[in-house]
Amino acid sequence: MNIPTFDSEALNAFRELGREYPGIILSVRGASEEQVQLDSLLFQVVPGKPFKGYYLIGNYFDQGFDFLLIMMLDYEQIWFKLDGEKTFTHKFHLGGSEERIFSVDTPPLSEGFHDLLILVVRDPDNHSSDIPFRIHTAYYIAKTRVNIYVGNANPPRIDFTTFSETIADSAREGAFILSKQERGNIWEGWFTENTTPGEHVRYLIRITGDRKDAQPFALVAFWDYQQTPINGNDVLYGILKPNTLITIPACLIIPESRGAHEFFALYIANPYAELAREKVVRTVKSSPRVLIVVE
Repeated sequence: MNIPTFDSEALNAFRELGREYPGIILSVRGASEEQVQLDSLLFQVVPGKPFKGYYLIGNYFDQGFDFLLIMMLDYEQIWFKLDGEKTFTHKFHLGGSEERIFSVDTPPLSEGFHDLLILVVRDPDNHSSDIPFRIHTAYYIAKTRVNIYVGNANPPRIDFTTFSETIADSAREGAFILSKQERGNIWEGWFTENTTPGEHVRYLIRITGDRKDAQPFALVAFWDYQQTPINGNDVLYGILKPNTLITIPACLIIPESRGAHEFFALYIANPYAELAREKVVRTVKSSPRVLIVVE
């Protein structure tokens, strides 16, 4: 069996996309004869074996940046082996228009239907308090999702929470922000915070639906690129109806580590959806990163 890799045709298409849409481009191919690539978004793996992949990451900005690789399986952060080294995150640098292929293995996978989410964060150690920079960090993450079948499995059933909702402002369609404004300008984002260890910092997660169908979602949060609970839950599952605004009160308990820290949340549309199916919305959105200085 030939293991699919990035041939010249695939690389040229990848680079053309990077030239047309400057940014971070990410693509995944299978890297083992023990697994089957059924589609660009669907793999089949033997129970008890890892998913082995080649990850092609390209920086199509004009200048170089540091990047950080993170992986989530079923919406929970996992360790991975990159070029044989076990880690929860991997930092690397790419120059302008530079590409790199990484060999990455997940932990051994149990039987079931899995959703693998790969994240590449640009400029992870930039702790600037500049508000325009903070706003733009929402677009500093490249994301790719793939489904992995391990054995004969169907997507699991999830109990989705129906959160209280109001009619959304049509100008805010598809918004996802963190805020501290309970009233007044509720769309004022939360970008910086000065606090102390052990403090309970209250904030709000705001999400608006589009004008089409109701959409299930998953929410996760990160503190310094390590997954952290939202209201005691590693993952929050909910339903977002069209033309509605959901506001979720949340509380972040500040760790003991002093200094500058990065905090953000991810919105994942249609968790456990079969991504290869036509018209499945597989969007992953990031909130702007919040700079939290622990004094």
